[in-house]
This record gives sequence, structure tokens and C-alpha cells, in this order.
Amino acid sequence: MDKSVWCTEYYGGPFAEVPGVAGALQITAGDGFNCALMPTGKIKCWGTNSDGQLGNGTKTNSNTPVTVKNIKNARLVTAGQSHACALRSDGAVWCWGLNRYGQLGDNSKKSTAVPVKVQKITGVNHIDAGRFHTCARIASTAWCWGNNEFGQIGDGTYIDRLIPTEVKTLSDVRAVNASWYVHTCARRVNGTVWCWGRNNAHQMGDGTYTNRPLPVKVKNMRACSQISGGGMGTYAKDTNDTLWRWGWYDFPVAEMVPSN
Repeated sequence: MDKSVWCTEYYGGPFAEVPGVAGALQITAGDGFNCALMPTGKIKCWGTNSDGQLGNGTKTNSNTPVTVKNIKNARLVTAGQSHACALRSDGAVWCWGLNRYGQLGDNSKKSTAVPVKVQKITGVNHIDAGRFHTCARIASTAWCWGNNEFGQIGDGTYIDRLIPTEVKTLSDVRAVNASWYVHTCARRVNGTVWCWGRNNAHQMGDGTYTNRPLPVKVKNMRACSQISGGGMGTYAKDTNDTLWRWGWYDFPVAEMVPSN
């Protein structure tokens, strides 16, 4: 089976093979840059590097993949708009790039071109980067850090968080998804979906336009097996393999509650 990686600059544009990342286990895309998880446990990134988001110690753009410094034994990589994070096999999280809102989780707002270790959390199971915030699942809990302008951290405030903060009123978490357009959703063990953050296009799925700094239950959504946020909306798949969506998806009217 062909394990090469191909990318395009824009929707519908011509594709070109990316050198040096054949056999990649995972690909993640930021705004103008991409990263690949390699079988060796190392991470390679390419593209725009104005904020150090390629993680190679420079701020020089690169049209070919460069190896992220000081990362080994990685098992997952995720990219936000201008930052990226890696989850290592030891359960530690390391991030690099833009840190204007604290999305690197190192208790500062200093951007960095080399990875820094996220403070406070260990034993992490999964991570996901939004536009300017990052979230993690640890056992059955959700933690977020970074920009909190619309409550997307889920701690009941609108204060940016420079280190991971546990999402309040939420337990039995199976998955957490940080959206680029400042909302976050989680899937619980019982198959329900809960969201928090910006709600200007019904991203919460609760039938309102009210921003939510604490998780609210998405209406009509049961037996969820998978969630994925994109733009100002969210997709979910239930145990019958039916796809659901809510929020704004370039349709004439934003969907207030999930529809299939």
C-alpha cells in the first residue's frame, strides 16, 4: 500500500507529494503549516513558521519537513492555528509555537520555537488543539488551557488560563474536541455530548445563542460514538453509524440542535 503523503495549498487545488514523511502514522494541519507523526516517535513539520510552529528552533518558513526538536516517543500530534502539541508515550505533553493566550500551557505567554513541557498534567490519554486553546483527556476528566474569551476552557470564567484547568461539572469523559472557532465539546461514557464556549452559530447544540462557560448538554444527541469539531459546528456519529451535525456549516440557516 502506498504510504506517501500529499498536500494542497487550497481546496480543489493541485496536490503534491510531501518528501520525507512517507509512512507517517498521523497528519495534522494548522493555519499554513502541517505536522506528521513518524513511526520513530519523532515529529516533522513544514510550512509557515513565523511563530516557531515548526518547532525546529527557528522562525524560518520551510517548504520541506523539518524535525521538531527534543521530541521523542511521541504517539499523537495536534495543531492549532499557530501552535502544535505532542503527546508522548510517557503521558507528558509538549507544545511549541504561538503562546499569546497561554495555549502552550507552560505558565507563560512567551512564544517558543522549541517544545516546552505543559505544566500540571501527567498521565494524559489524548490531546486536541483548537485555534488558540488546547485540551486534554486524563482518565475520565477533561482539561483545557489558553484563550478563554468565550468560555471555551469550561471553568465557569472568561479568563485565559496559562496552565491546564479542569473542566467543571463534567465527568465520565471519553473524548474531548477543541474547535478552531472557540468552542469545545466532549463525549461522555453514556453517549451524551456536552459543549461549552462560543455559541454565536449554535455551536452548543442547545437551541440558544448564549455563550456557555460551563458544559451544557447537546439536545437530541444520544448514543454518540465519535465527535469532530470543525469551524463553527460539530459533527458526531452514533452507534448506528448515523452522522449528526449542529452549528454553522455554510448552509442558509445554522442548525440549533443536532440533525442527521
